Amino acid sequence: MIIDNNKIILLQDKLDEAAMLYYEQKDGKLKYLDCLEAITKAFLNEEDLDNEEIVHILSELDQIDFNSEEVRQAILYLIIKGFKHQHLPLDTITPDRIGVICAHLIDALFEGKDKVYLMDLNLGTGNLVYTINNYSDLELYLMGIENNETMIKVAQIFSEMMMQDVQIYFQDALKDNFPQVDLVIADVDSDEYHSDTYESELTKLNINYFPYLLIEKHQYSGDEDTQFMFIVPNDFFSQKGSDEFKKAISENLEMVALIVLPETMFVDPSLAKSILIMQKQKQGEKRIPVSVFNLPSISDQEAFITMITEIKKELKERRFH
Repeated sequence: MIIDNNKIILLQDKLDEAAMLYYEQKDGKLKYLDCLEAITKAFLNEEDLDNEEIVHILSELDQIDFNSEEVRQAILYLIIKGFKHQHLPLDTITPDRIGVICAHLIDALFEGKDKVYLMDLNLGTGNLVYTINNYSDLELYLMGIENNETMIKVAQIFSEMMMQDVQIYFQDALKDNFPQVDLVIADVDSDEYHSDTYESELTKLNINYFPYLLIEKHQYSGDEDTQFMFIVPNDFFSQKGSDEFKKAISENLEMVALIVLPETMFVDPSLAKSILIMQKQKQGEKRIPVSVFNLPSISDQEAFITMITEIKKELKERRFH
């Protein structure tokens, strides 16, 4: 995919200019993200804002073809601006580089498959799945769960501008299991989950670490060939209830690989994460030890590419052993 940075800058500048005009037209009573949503709908001819100046600005983009990745990067820049305007945490947006790495890993896991049904249990802005979709060689059917209306609005801005279909479930991630899914994925944080109505084997033991509960719940999603990919904090296995968590999933899931991402990939090293890959445990098959990889800094491109190639080879061998 050829990416034209000049097109990205042009698109983000024109959409931002139009959004700021609309913000002023509304006397600052709307949030920037609301204005951006209105502008994208106007750009797609879904809404008439009755503002000739905005129409003129958007018309300057009419004769330009943008590919999906150029649109995603331009919109991401504006989403970040909107997050800053509302003082929303930026670490809820999965970094692009993680999405690109996941795309390579997914291609290895599902090589030769015609279509992959992907479910993101923690959709957020959607940046993770949209990045994966743009960099994967596979045909992906995107689904996601999200219970925050602002995040859903952002995910829809992305999808509409990219003309990328995504099926969004507005609900709690611990509500349902999903049988028709090939890949379960999620970028999860170290949150505690408390609910008067949700109960599981772990919560009965007073273990409320959300990543544990999420995996415990969705070990029953998909079928025997379903793969799981979780982006987890580096202290994932040192949380209270780690042993109980491993026991709770031991009959259904086996850990395949743990890929430790370089700290240089994160603004704050204390927020560094790893990619945990799991698969359904097949009856009668012997468990293979978990493969652990430490990715080098992306600045050392040769070492980085060599390691990614090694991981992809390992995943292919593990899946078809």
